[in-house]
Amino acid sequence: MTFDIGDGVDSAVNYVLDNFAPLLDLIAAAIGAVTNSIQALLLAMPISVGLAIFVLPCGASVSASRPSRASPFSSSITWGFGPP
Repeated sequence: MTFDIGDGVDSAVNYVLDNFAPLLDLIAAAIGAVTNSIQALLLAMPISVGLAIFVLPCGASVSASRPSRASPFSSSITWGFGPP
């Protein structure tokens, strides 16, 4: 048993596009205005401000350990996120 729903879905999509095109255009324009504003704001700020806004609230910390006496050629860097 097979169902051919392609024609029904096609008719429904065409109905929505024909009758609600102005509303859909308004929604698309509103979303576009918001995303363009966010993009302009992010492109206008200096990189140091952007890093301060996005990295510092995450609580990121970088700590580099010194080489141990047993192995002077090895070192490690650990990235910790969250409370220390």
